[in-house]
Amino acid sequence: MKIAFASPISVSRYAGCEKWIVGTANALKQRGHDVSIYATPYTPERNVDVDDVLSRGIDYHEAWRFNLEDYDIVYMVYTPIVWRLFGTNNPKIAGFHYHLCLPSDIEKRVLENIPSALRHYDVISVLTYWSFKLLGKRDIQNFNAVHIPNNPFNVSLAHERIFFVPNWIDLDFYRPTKSKHDVFTILFVGRHDWEKGWWDYNAICRLLKKFNLDIRCISTGRGSSYVEGLGFLSDRELVDTYSSAHLLVYPSKSDMFGLVIVEAIACNTPVITTSIAAHKALNLPLIYADSVDEFVSKIILIYKLWSRDGEYEDMIRGLREHVAKYDVNKIMPGFEDMLRQVATET
Repeated sequence: MKIAFASPISVSRYAGCEKWIVGTANALKQRGHDVSIYATPYTPERNVDVDDVLSRGIDYHEAWRFNLEDYDIVYMVYTPIVWRLFGTNNPKIAGFHYHLCLPSDIEKRVLENIPSALRHYDVISVLTYWSFKLLGKRDIQNFNAVHIPNNPFNVSLAHERIFFVPNWIDLDFYRPTKSKHDVFTILFVGRHDWEKGWWDYNAICRLLKKFNLDIRCISTGRGSSYVEGLGFLSDRELVDTYSSAHLLVYPSKSDMFGLVIVEAIACNTPVITTSIAAHKALNLPLIYADSVDEFVSKIILIYKLWSRDGEYEDMIRGLREHVAKYDVNKIMPGFEDMLRQVATET
C-alpha cells in the first residue's frame, strides 16, 4: 500500500505521538509498504533531526498546507480544524492520539472552566478541547474511519466505524539493559505539564524529602528544586534510564494509551500511576494512586520492599512478560489490516 501519515506537529519534536508516527512508519516500510510523512512546522521544541530517526526511503515533508492525492490511505493524527491543512480525496482515518479531544473526567472538570483551563493549559490546548466539544461530532464524519490507539474503554464518539488497535513497542529494543541503581530511584517521563502529572511529581518528591529517605527523584527534560533533570534522552538512553530506575512514577491525569507505562514495564520497572480509564484498559499489573499523598505512601511501601533483601526482586520478577501482547509483531498486523480495510472497502 501507499500510505501517508499527517501530523499537526513537526515530527522533530519526537515525543509521544511523533515517536509513534516515526516508529509505525519505519515498521510499515520494513513490511514492504510505501510510506510518507507530512507535518506542519509547528512545534514547541525540535529535539531530533528527522532524517536521523526515519528509515531510508521514507519521505518527510513540512509545510503549512499539503494536497495528499497520490495515496491508497491517509492516516491523520486528528485535531479539530487543523486536519484540513492536509487536503485529500483519498480514504482517510482520524487517529485519536491527543487526549484533549477525549479527556478524562479529571481533566474535563478543569477544561470546562475557562479561567481554570487557561491556568493549566496553553491557549492552543484550550481551543482544541472547545473546538472538538462544539464541532467534533460533525467534524469526524469527514473521515472514513476512526482509530483509538488503546483497548476499548469508555469512549463516546459519533462514528459508525471505529477501530481499537493499541499502540505498540518493539520488545527487542525495550528490554532491561542496565542494573538497578544502588540508590532507590524514581523516574518521571513525559511532558512537564499539569495534565501529565509534572506538578504532582514535584509535590511528591518534595514530600518524600521530609521523610529523610535515601530516594533519588529524576526526570527526563529539565529538573526543578526537587527533581534531577536528565535533559532530552535518545531512545537508547531512555531504555537505559527505565532499566536502572526502581519505579516509574506517572501521575498523568489524561491519556489515550500511556506508552511510557508499557515501555517501563518492558524494561522490568514497575509503574505507579493514576486509575483513569485509559490506564486500566491496558490490563497491566499497575500500582494505582489518585492523590499526591497516596503516591507518596505507596512509593514508601515499595522503597521498604526494596530495602529488605530480595523482596523487590520478587515483585518485579516476570514483570516484562505482561507487555508481550503489545509487541510490534502482534499489534502491527492488526494496524495493517485496518489500513487495508479502509483503503479497499471505502
